[in-house]
Amino acid sequence: MSSVPVPAGAALYAVSAAGWFMAMRLISLSQIGVALSVFTLLALCAMGVLLFNETVSARDHLGIALAVLAILLLSRLV
Repeated sequence: MSSVPVPAGAALYAVSAAGWFMAMRLISLSQIGVALSVFTLLALCAMGVLLFNETVSARDHLGIALAVLAILLLSRLV
């Protein structure tokens, strides 16, 4: 446990677990699952562009837009 990444990773995991616990008390599991998928997609796209200088094609933009639309529709319907 002398390296910094191990405690930092454990702390991030604990924060994530606490966030899931609090979110599940307020929001349905279906909404949380879709939101997690969309946020993961957006984070990976941002990391690809910012860290690896990847380009985002029109098809990628369409996929991102549809994912965000799914969140908006889910928030209005459920």
